[in-house]
This record gives sequence, structure tokens and C-alpha cells, in this order.
Amino acid sequence: MPIREVDLHLIEIQAARTMNAELLDCAASVYIDEAMKALRIQVHGYIWQQDIGQITLQISRDWWQAFKEQFFPAWALRRWPVRYVTTTYDISLWYPDLHTKIAVPNHEHRMHVQIFEPTEGCIEK
Repeated sequence: MPIREVDLHLIEIQAARTMNAELLDCAASVYIDEAMKALRIQVHGYIWQQDIGQITLQISRDWWQAFKEQFFPAWALRRWPVRYVTTTYDISLWYPDLHTKIAVPNHEHRMHVQIFEPTEGCIEK
């Protein structure tokens, strides 16, 4: 049975929502943003994440560039080349079901795990 080893690290995730303060009865622990005249409630937590790598995409800058790329003949493309935009994205896997209270040495928010990957012959039908 193949076992794959991966490195995970703990990242912080947050969610915030702003609501009109006039709609709610404010309690003492509620933060009111006077500048925005709004009630702000913020929740944050942690989730385990595995870094996969980066992916770079090169796409046509706009619809006209995509049109030229698709329909212009070669001589026209040499005269008016297609302009592209290059964007790089960081790719990661999140493990929301993995318990975040696992004891991690030195509180480094990192751990090394082994993931069982069954092969087709191992699975009974």
C-alpha cells in the first residue's frame, strides 16, 4: 500500500461582516465603528494547509486580443501582435476536517503527516 508524506502548516483564517447598527440592539461587548456608523463582528480561527506550488497563467488582455488570437491571419498577427496578461497563483490544499488542537512541538504551527492512498487493487468492490 503506497503512503504519501506531506508537510502541513497552520494558517489563520478570518471572516468579518458589517451590519447597520440601527438594526441591532447593541450589547457592551459589541464593537461599533463610529466612522462607518455600523456594527462590526469579527470571528477568526485556524485551518491546516498544505502548500502545493504556483501556477502561472497567460491569457489575452481583453476580448479584442482574444479575437485577434483566434481569427487574425499570421501576417496580421506579426503586424499587430496579441497582448497578454500573466498572472501567478499560489496553490494550496486546505484540511478543514483535521483537528486544529493537535499538540505541535514548540508551537510552530507545523506538522508532518502520512496520507494513505489506496490503489485500485486494494479496494474491494
